[in-house]
Amino acid sequence: MKNNKIKINRYIEKLKPYKITSQDPWLFNKKDHIEKLDWNEGNYIPDFLKKEISHILKKNYIFNWYSDYTSYDLHKSLAKYIGVSINNILSFPGSDSALETICRCFIEPEDNVLIPTPTYENFTVFAESCGAKVINHELKSPYIFDINSIRDKIKEIKPKVVYLSSPNNPCGYIISPDNISKMCGEFQNVLFICDHAYIEFCLDFDCTKLTQIHNNLIIVRTFSKALSLAGIRLGYVISNNVNLQTLSKIRNGKNISMLSQLIGTSVINNIDKYNKWIEEIIKNRQMTFNELTSMGIRTYNSYGNFLLFEIKGATYFLGKIKKEQIYIRDKIISTNGGIRVTISSKSACNKFLRSVKDFIEDEENKFYF
Repeated sequence: MKNNKIKINRYIEKLKPYKITSQDPWLFNKKDHIEKLDWNEGNYIPDFLKKEISHILKKNYIFNWYSDYTSYDLHKSLAKYIGVSINNILSFPGSDSALETICRCFIEPEDNVLIPTPTYENFTVFAESCGAKVINHELKSPYIFDINSIRDKIKEIKPKVVYLSSPNNPCGYIISPDNISKMCGEFQNVLFICDHAYIEFCLDFDCTKLTQIHNNLIIVRTFSKALSLAGIRLGYVISNNVNLQTLSKIRNGKNISMLSQLIGTSVINNIDKYNKWIEEIIKNRQMTFNELTSMGIRTYNSYGNFLLFEIKGATYFLGKIKKEQIYIRDKIISTNGGIRVTISSKSACNKFLRSVKDFIEDEENKFYF
């Protein structure tokens, strides 16, 4: 093949692709025996939803027609759940799509974008694809959000956008609504994007209502984590109507399938049925935290459905546990040695903990300690 003479967008050409984790679980015909603890998906499907999906699948128009471009019923249910106007809600086919659209609408070439790291790495890809100069503000272990250092950095580099992940992925720390509000109020020419992917696990720290006060705040949420619906690709943003009108200029509502809209609406209308599941995850998270620390493994407190921990021989451990068909997330480089594990059912957590204990006690592994 001759050399391609079509010039590539220079910002795309320079990008380092988002590093995905192993896709091995999709290679197995039988997946029930796999513990997929790498991408923080939930695994809870309540009985009401199984019945609802069965009913939805009988409607041919779900597949024959383009979906409702306005996502009206979904937005109406979300607005009632969140406690805001329907004009302050806008859905997307996943929160990644929302974050990418925000970048395309608000970031121009050479704009400074501030990202406290470690954090969700895909946002860097979205920002740099728009020509942004991404400045990472590295938080040191034990990964506690320091508002004063962030304020100083904002004053220094004068960013157009600041991306905040709260609860933070992968470190687990939370940013208080008070600190979010202080930053929005002090730096009114800066757009703050707050990624609330895991907020259902700590609703006391929900910053969503702050969008009614601060015009420079966009909250991003998802159905993928606490609501266990990563497979339907559904997320949404909350902000003032002017910001949402801007996003609507390039949002393609047809990309949110009618199947996803109907399932999402049903889930939000029955959100209380997820309370026990969320409580169980929080309980299992504490149990796993206690067990890991009792083994002498440094583990970071978390407000999400995951834990970041550091184990000697981390690379070797990842290989060993993968052979047992337990998949967890390698964050060794981004966190200077950390591994992230999704908190799931009690049986899944116990299976993971047994593997950790066996690894530590196995004489063959002493070389790595």
